[in-house]
Amino acid sequence: MLVHGASGGVGTAAIQIARALGLTVIGTASTETGRDLVLNLGAAHALDHTAPGYLDKTYALTHGRGVDLIIEMAAHKNLQRDTGILARNGRVVIVGSRGPVEISPRSLMVAEADIRGTALWNMTPDDFHDAYAAIDRLVAEGLIHPVIGKQFPLEEAAEAHRFITNSHALGKVILHPYG
Repeated sequence: MLVHGASGGVGTAAIQIARALGLTVIGTASTETGRDLVLNLGAAHALDHTAPGYLDKTYALTHGRGVDLIIEMAAHKNLQRDTGILARNGRVVIVGSRGPVEISPRSLMVAEADIRGTALWNMTPDDFHDAYAAIDRLVAEGLIHPVIGKQFPLEEAAEAHRFITNSHALGKVILHPYG
């Protein structure tokens, strides 16, 4: 499994859940600190997604097979390249995108792969219940833990937003409603 943006809030959770399920994880992060975090959370490999050709390394890391699953935080930047590294019957799950994407379907056809978008607001109450029960179990068993990055008082919400969009935030950024 490849997790793009693995040092962020969603990525840190994805690594831990995947490891709890026994998956081998390759994570990407732009900073050495982020890559260290990715490895400390249990990823087998951490790649610098600012390095040219970094995705080419995935074939060696998967013994020539390609990646079975990609968790994609920035589809507007990566999706076209993602489709070229998928294993047969692989899948890209889009968690985030900041703009339109154009891809050539040829690599999806060759790998018989697919792309799926996901959004929490589409979950039914039963889906939420099941997901939270599973997460609670993993937390109780010590298999996952929240990675808390920087914290801000609620009155600094605009600054918190700038921090997330303009920096290399690690883990979740927290807003405290009561100072």
